[in-house]
Amino acid sequence: MLAVLGIGALLGIGTAAALLARKDRPLPDDPDEPLFI
Repeated sequence: MLAVLGIGALLGIGTAAALLARKDRPLPDDPDEPLFI
């Protein structure tokens, strides 16, 4: 259970960091775009 929460937290932090990075540097050809729809 704790492992699942830890993985979820890492994914959430990674997604937030990616969104912040994208806001700073918009990349129209971002291969990871489908992950954030």
